[in-house]
Amino acid sequence: MGHISNPDGFRDLYSAVFGDVTQQSVESIIDISRVLFATRQAQQGQCNDFLVGANIPFDPGLLDCGIHSDGQKVNALITQFKVPAQFASMRSSANQLVRESSFLKGKLFSFLRANYHAPRDRARAPGLDLSSAEIVNGDFSELDLTDFNIAGVIFDTVDFRDAIINPKGRIPVVATSTGRPAFLPEYPDFRGSTWWEARYVEPSLLVFLTDWFFPYARSDIRYPIGYSITQAAYETKVRALCKAANVSCPSTLRFGQAPTGK
Repeated sequence: MGHISNPDGFRDLYSAVFGDVTQQSVESIIDISRVLFATRQAQQGQCNDFLVGANIPFDPGLLDCGIHSDGQKVNALITQFKVPAQFASMRSSANQLVRESSFLKGKLFSFLRANYHAPRDRARAPGLDLSSAEIVNGDFSELDLTDFNIAGVIFDTVDFRDAIINPKGRIPVVATSTGRPAFLPEYPDFRGSTWWEARYVEPSLLVFLTDWFFPYARSDIRYPIGYSITQAAYETKVRALCKAANVSCPSTLRFGQAPTGK
């Protein structure tokens, strides 16, 4: 299913095979989500390679098939740079894959909110394997992620207010004297996600997050709509998480440059 570039056909096939998400089907649905993510990445890479091969000047509005830009802007750039017609077809396929991913994630998010809200019955709802999946614009507030496998997952713009983030496995804590370690593929990615708003974060993950995914770590990171935080508020929240996890967090917490007016 993860290779179908036809949103209507995808939804019809999904309904025929799965219907409502259940504890028995959820892992299969997450697998399909992984395949969709890989297919989208491949499609976007082909778009980027096509533009390079056609000697089109770089513009962020066309990056990844232009899926991050509105149609009017992309059409204007296509005209401005005289982009070959094949790009429009590639962009259409990429947008269809995005729609399929959004449909599937809506089903998954509804299931998680119904079955993994804290306090959670862990016997009835065991931890799930989210490894190497992509979670975008998710409301994970008040969810209990105890015993979830989050190796290599991408949490992009996820609301973690009052969540319990206590996954399987532990991230090695590298001593400061050894320098900043490389970001390994098995590490979770919390870009644009409000992990510091959680109720509890596993100790090794907490130390890792303060180093890699502090607020405004990059200028292109977006957060849930309307969200902003001050450095003082962030430090207060992280100190409370450190106390709850009984871990020594860095004496100086990193904080990026908030956008103007934030």
